[in-house]
Amino acid sequence: MSTSADHEAEDALMEAPVAQQDSRYFSEELFESLPLSEPTQRILKELNFVKMTKIQAKSIRPLLSGSDLLGAAKTGSGKTLSFLIPAVELL
Repeated sequence: MSTSADHEAEDALMEAPVAQQDSRYFSEELFESLPLSEPTQRILKELNFVKMTKIQAKSIRPLLSGSDLLGAAKTGSGKTLSFLIPAVELL
């Protein structure tokens, strides 16, 4: 059951400003090109994640296939999501 507080939180999220994308960190690869479950794709779209960062583009596919990976990138470049998406998908 959805409450008015839930709707208010959703509205606030949808109205939140989108952060500027620093082209030094973003690739041309799209999240929708990944072989992800429908719920994961849906939430990525809802959160306005469209283009992957360079670290995400280089790491998510190998991690989804079960490969080990060591990655290094600057703070704020998307490393956490690079590892969380495959972790959730492989559960």
